[in-house]
Amino acid sequence: MRPIHAALVLSLALQPIGAGVAQEIKSRPMPRGVVVQAAVERFPVSGASIEAISQGLRSAVNAEGGFLGHYFVSWRYTYRMTDGSGRAGCRLQNVRVDMQTRIRVPEWRVSPDAPEDVAAAWTTFQTAFENHVREHENNAIRTAGDFVQKLERMTDMSCRQLGLDVQREAKSASDRLQDRQKKLDEDTQHGARTGARWPPRPPPPQP
Repeated sequence: MRPIHAALVLSLALQPIGAGVAQEIKSRPMPRGVVVQAAVERFPVSGASIEAISQGLRSAVNAEGGFLGHYFVSWRYTYRMTDGSGRAGCRLQNVRVDMQTRIRVPEWRVSPDAPEDVAAAWTTFQTAFENHVREHENNAIRTAGDFVQKLERMTDMSCRQLGLDVQREAKSASDRLQDRQKKLDEDTQHGARTGARWPPRPPPPQP
């Protein structure tokens, strides 16, 4: 048995995470073979009206180079390679993906002067917006889980060839993730179709 460890770091981001923001970080098990360290960053937005909140969001967008929300994903995969004999060939064991994910979302500083309809509109927006960003994060986690399962089934008579197969599958996984993220944004118009739009749409005129 010849153990071999391999590692690769894949990073995907809409925009780098800003510094100086308090983070909530926790580790959580995900699909088999995938361990995630997750972080959430929240930046404050103030205002007592839709217009004032809109201005606060515009200022945040300008400060972040044109992006309101962010997600960042990096992963590192490792495995052991067992060089068998005869028909057993070379196989992978102990496949594992360690991921780091970060999302950054706005948080309204509730104003006592804000009307109830403004507070309700923000709650709807914030929930939809965070769900959209988290779905990007979930895409990465699901892709990592698929990657682990794929590697667990791989085998080849040559360990050298198997190593090349792994590299090819890692590139394929990265491409699939990019496609999934692009499709998510296309299907939801970057979350707008699911409510992640500010300012909110005005109510339709009454007949």
